Amino acid sequence: MQNQPHPRTSFKNVIAFAAFLFLQTLSVQVGKMTGSNVYSGVVVTIGIAALFLLVPAGQYFRVCRGSIEITLAFVGLVLVVASAVMSGEPVAVIKAGLLGALFFVVASRASSLTSNELLSAVGTFAALNTVFLVVTRNEWNPNALCGHFVFVAICGMTCSALLPPPKANAVAFCSFSLGSLATLYFHARTAFIGLLLSLLTYQLSKRGLLDRGVFLVLMLVASISIPLFATDVSNGLRDVAENNLNSRNPIAQFLLSDKTRQKVKGDFFDRERLWKYAYEKMLDNPVLGVGYGEPLSERGDLRAHNAYLEIGYQCGLPAMLIWSGLYIGVVIQALGWVQSRPNDPLLFLVLVSFAYLVLAGMMESSGIVSISTPGNWIAVSAVVIFRTRTAEVHVSTVTEPSYRTLAE
Repeated sequence: MQNQPHPRTSFKNVIAFAAFLFLQTLSVQVGKMTGSNVYSGVVVTIGIAALFLLVPAGQYFRVCRGSIEITLAFVGLVLVVASAVMSGEPVAVIKAGLLGALFFVVASRASSLTSNELLSAVGTFAALNTVFLVVTRNEWNPNALCGHFVFVAICGMTCSALLPPPKANAVAFCSFSLGSLATLYFHARTAFIGLLLSLLTYQLSKRGLLDRGVFLVLMLVASISIPLFATDVSNGLRDVAENNLNSRNPIAQFLLSDKTRQKVKGDFFDRERLWKYAYEKMLDNPVLGVGYGEPLSERGDLRAHNAYLEIGYQCGLPAMLIWSGLYIGVVIQALGWVQSRPNDPLLFLVLVSFAYLVLAGMMESSGIVSISTPGNWIAVSAVVIFRTRTAEVHVSTVTEPSYRTLAE
């Protein structure tokens, strides 16, 4: 590894990929401010075009054409598109098309990035995204807001590998502290558990002590802890939101203002009832669902608050099994890579990003098959680069990028 030539980091690639990620966040905020899916879709399309035009194509499809990830993603995308067409809703068809374009462009373009370029891009995005969310205060949902901050922490801990030890420790500490403060203030228990999993994985990776057994135990504990400690399952998001608007919580008051009061009506956010309704709706439409991107109920534009049930009722049971299997399978596959490279920052990003999406999917709708969740595309990009780099196919045009280890 040390004998490999040190590839030059392309500033254009870093900025283009950071802009692509930021435009996914911006698309959500534009949609909320305008109330229009059209404007939101335009922003997503601009991000796709920027990545497609500014970053050169890589070798992922060529060297990994037989991989299970490509096969499952392709079948899953076919089911999503079929579901959207079956629904007859133009918006669903457009969203399905954008999802397919996103997967294709990310897979084809991310594989040309070096590890350092991806880490620099996600670090730039994390900093920009944090400033944007705090200054604009457009994210009314406390759980969604904390999801952003968890990925800020993950990006910060990962990107610290680019810095010398004193600065690396400071960046990792500040990133984790920011995520912790946000999740504690907003009572986002799922996000906080995911953040603790990230921190423990980071410390183990940094010391070269991470292995499959240890991580599986951490995932098991986290999976059990989420339903036990996420007490808002019975009280609903309404109570959490109203508590966050208490004047004794100045950060929540500043970020949320009175927007949550305008959104919250009655007890619509009782998760247990939403899950039951989503499950019944999936059984009513088990093959192709009701259409990708469709809300659980038009009343309040409700979502399932569970990524697995969300894709299940939208696109059917087969799609739910395929997409869930793909995301969980990547975590399992990454554990196989841990044995040979336990302190690789890119592997840490693959493992922790997908693990958090899998865990967060238990309580939230964003993550799996989500167009506008930047963490989704960070995770996909990381696995594309790592999978391409470690593919056992010798292609003369593929050069393995150099990287710092977390242990350095």
